[in-house]
Parts: sequence; structure tokens; C-alpha cells
Amino acid sequence: MASKQTGALNLPLMILAFLLMGGFLYWLNISSEPSQLAVAEENSAERLRADSRPVSPAVLGAEASDYVDELVRVSNIRVNALFGTQGFWFLVPTEDEEMADYLVRLDPNFFPPDFQVVPGDIMTVTGRVTAMSEDVITVWEGQGVFTEEGQRGLVADLETYIAAAHIEIHSSEVEEIETDDEDEDPDAETEEG
Repeated sequence: MASKQTGALNLPLMILAFLLMGGFLYWLNISSEPSQLAVAEENSAERLRADSRPVSPAVLGAEASDYVDELVRVSNIRVNALFGTQGFWFLVPTEDEEMADYLVRLDPNFFPPDFQVVPGDIMTVTGRVTAMSEDVITVWEGQGVFTEEGQRGLVADLETYIAAAHIEIHSSEVEEIETDDEDEDPDAETEEG
């Protein structure tokens, strides 16, 4: 009789073991996802840096049309003004030795809706130089990119813009102002003295 009772307990114990193993594997799957995403994001940023072509703002201002459809990386640019919530302008020197605004559009495929930059941010932008066209403007209208009157007209005059896939913010004007204020007092004293 003892062997019948042992055999009768094997089936429930086996089912319990399978359930515990299934629960453990489910828990491993859930708990491992965030680390996999972080590694994927880091790898994609590194891959973008490796695949992009470094371009200076001066070259971009003079020869942007030569880079259409290329993945470029523009370093040490300062946000001059915002373009709604989905883009910003930075200054580039032109062939006439004047400064002109150049548009960076935050590609919604790469940036969450709450991602923000502020005027004065200094950053490196990696993205694709894209030709501006009436089709692009129509798509932007449908996506609600134009939040202020006159924005459509501003972009209609552009030849190209950067569809940003990655942005690395190095510093902010707010931080620099605080630092400069501290440095200004000693400099003022040395200039006077």
C-alpha cells in the first residue's frame, strides 16, 4: 500500500513543480526586460555615432544639399530657438559670411513626446539630412508640428533640415549663467585693480 500512496503523490508534486518552474521563468522574463532595453538603447546610440559622418555647422550651412539622405553628426551646437515642441533652430554660417537658422526636427520614432531642449543647450545632434518638400510639410501638418502661425511659411523656404535620431546634451545655458556669474566678480576685480 505504501507504494500506491507514493505514486499518488507523484502526479500532484510533478504538476506543482511545472507550475513553479513556469512562474520562475515568467518572473525572469519580466525582470530582465529593462536591462535588455537599456543595452539596446546604448548600442543604438553607439551604432548611430559609428555610422554617422561628422559635419561642422559651417560646412552644413554652406553645403547642406550635398549631404541629403546622409546620416550626419553635428557637434557643439547651441539651441537658438525652439520650433514648437518637436524641433529647434541652431545657427550656421552661410556662404555670405552671415548667420542663418538651421532646423532640427525631433524624429518622433526616436524621441518620447516629453523630450525637451531649451534655448542655450549645447549638444551634439545625430540625424539624417533631409530635403524639405511640400510632401514633408503636409505630413508635418497632419502630425501637428506647426503650433504657431507662420511656422509653415518658415519651413517652406528651407532646402534641408536634420531629422534627429539622437541628441546628446553637453551643457545648458542656465548652468553656464550660474558659473559665469561666479566667475564675473573675480574678473571684474582684476580688471579694476
